[in-house]
Amino acid sequence: MGRRCTRVSSFGSDFNRDFHVTFTQDEVHKGEMYYNYHLTKFPSTEGPGISVLYKDESGDIYHTYSCYARGLDMLNKLQNSPTTEVEIDDTPPPGLDPKTEVDQKLVAFSKNCDGRLVTNDYNLNKVAKLRGVDVININSLANALKTIVLPGEPRQTKILKSGEEADQGIGYLEDGTMIVVEDARNRIGETIILSVTSSLQTAAGKMIFGKYERTVEKSRNSYDRSNNKKQYNKRPNQNT
Repeated sequence: MGRRCTRVSSFGSDFNRDFHVTFTQDEVHKGEMYYNYHLTKFPSTEGPGISVLYKDESGDIYHTYSCYARGLDMLNKLQNSPTTEVEIDDTPPPGLDPKTEVDQKLVAFSKNCDGRLVTNDYNLNKVAKLRGVDVININSLANALKTIVLPGEPRQTKILKSGEEADQGIGYLEDGTMIVVEDARNRIGETIILSVTSSLQTAAGKMIFGKYERTVEKSRNSYDRSNNKKQYNKRPNQNT
């Protein structure tokens, strides 16, 4: 968004306690921590979280927002899934000091239970492999599961916005892959069929290029180009 901000570490201060991402051993044992906006159990005295604050010209500091445990939210969804079995093991790795860094605990725990370590942390990936632990890199896994497309292959997508060029429209596949479609700038809101022309792998991800073929479903506010009039779907009158 073009904004610049200073990143500040909370190490050695009470900030983490104030914003509920650091807990005492007594709180961990009791399982009574206020984390991610609700009372919950947590297996460690440290939890992941990012807080953003704003300092105005007079020097007053305002807390704008905090976010926590996005990965744990996904883990909770997996735990509630009828097709996936998730077991949480609070057993500490044997032979390690309780103050040992989390990365070392993860490697030791994975090695002790002969399990695989799933992570997107580059350094942890390297350390785990060095210790003989089987590692699944989340980024590599996501790339491997992404859709493979070939030139000439038809694809369906919804055009959500205009592209950089005059006639381009932008859509996305279900896995988040961006599709740039020629002759689709005036198709925003429509679900269309396109013919793939090429694809491009960049550091930010994969992009697919295609050419508009036909419309499958028009938007609710569709534009009739034949008589240059905008047509709206009729809706029943609603009392306010």
